[in-house]
Amino acid sequence: MTTFPAGKGNGGMETRRIVIVVGILLAPALVVAQGVPGTRKSPAGWPAVAEVANQNALRYSREVIARIRQMNEIELRAGQMAQVRADTPEARRYGRLLVADHATADRRLVDYGARKLGMQRGPREEVTPVDRHLMAEHVAATERMATLSGAEFDDAFLSMMVSDHQSAVSLLEAARETVDDPDLKMIFTKILPILRQDLWIAQALLGG
Repeated sequence: MTTFPAGKGNGGMETRRIVIVVGILLAPALVVAQGVPGTRKSPAGWPAVAEVANQNALRYSREVIARIRQMNEIELRAGQMAQVRADTPEARRYGRLLVADHATADRRLVDYGARKLGMQRGPREEVTPVDRHLMAEHVAATERMATLSGAEFDDAFLSMMVSDHQSAVSLLEAARETVDDPDLKMIFTKILPILRQDLWIAQALLGG
């Protein structure tokens, strides 16, 4: 197993602002995942209700995929930035790993969404106005992170990755238990160990 020595720095207020934005960004999906009519959490009992429940379940699947793809977009941008701005070789290598991992996860979700849900390939579908606003806030936070350098950048970047991946793991764990489609459940099952590994590496590099 490759080991990643811890790197430390002082991200200060910028680190906290970035972490808060990412946590807020993923929070709505965690709420939605608590129970969806027509899924295993709340099975429908008769045909008329089952039809509505099925529509709700499909809508939930589309929403959670859109949110996960939004998360992937965040990680891809952060990983690309780390390859250029990170202070340590380990943080730069972690940035390359994030790009590879989240690009693979995104391809799986895009393929499923196109085959099963009629979602477009290419750029992710639009999300809710709240999510769009939070995404804009995250872009601004990422731009602030781009002004950091050295140990401060590494600390802000790794703190963001820890918070982001903790939220992402919680989201996928809840979604895997909520959706009915075994194909989508399998995709979530394959992505989860990758997210957990990325989380572990960020924690190790941060020294937490």
